[in-house]
Amino acid sequence: MKSSIVVSAAAVAVFLVGAPALAHHSFASYDIAQQKLVEGTVTQWNYNNPHSWLMIDALDANGEMKTWSFEGAAIVHAARQGVNGTTYKKGEKIR
Repeated sequence: MKSSIVVSAAAVAVFLVGAPALAHHSFASYDIAQQKLVEGTVTQWNYNNPHSWLMIDALDANGEMKTWSFEGAAIVHAARQGVNGTTYKKGEKIR
């Protein structure tokens, strides 16, 4: 009886500690089935942990300027793909 309470308490503790990590890596707000091509100008490139961020300004279908933010991998993963702190430069046109 006492050991089952300890095991149950340990299981709850592991879940509570792991829950924030699951929430942090949730991509439920993205529709990965839908793809868009965005062409614009780099306004900011943040190459840092835990995730890199690329911001670009681009015209939408109505001709209005919109800022797009792209979340990337952590720098250790990005570096493996050849991406570094100088990959994108402010004012650079990208697609």
